[in-house]
Amino acid sequence: MKKSCTRWMTSSIPIPASASNTSYSAVSAHLSTSLPRWVHLIFSGTGKPPAIPRNTAAAGTRRLTEFEHKIAAIEGLRSGAQADIKKESIALHLLNDELAELEEETESARHEYAIVREAAALPFQPMFMPWSKQGEDERRYRKIMLIVLFIAFCLASVSYY
Repeated sequence: MKKSCTRWMTSSIPIPASASNTSYSAVSAHLSTSLPRWVHLIFSGTGKPPAIPRNTAAAGTRRLTEFEHKIAAIEGLRSGAQADIKKESIALHLLNDELAELEEETESARHEYAIVREAAALPFQPMFMPWSKQGEDERRYRKIMLIVLFIAFCLASVSYY
């Protein structure tokens, strides 16, 4: 009896080779068509599929379809949540970069030597205009003029003799 069960299992219920790579709907469709045979094989052990009433298979198929719809809705929510997580992760990275830049600026400002001094008031100096007469300038001019005249007179007297 065991050989007939094994032979029936391998011949009448093909399992997709890439079951791990198929979608939920493909696997669920395969299970909905082969599940009644598996149930009979497990519980009766005769190796022949039972005659299952159509309403039971239809109810199972309906429940499986509802389950697939729930899974699809959950997958949609999951992909939306993952997109939100990715967006917030990017925002977090940008804030971390901005924080690092601010910390660098703070560190460089801490090491700078700040020159802080008070402005000294400049002493008052009267304005000198070229046409205004100043006593000191006039004295200097007369002194230089006398020296130049004396030198010129000495040179003239030396060259005359």
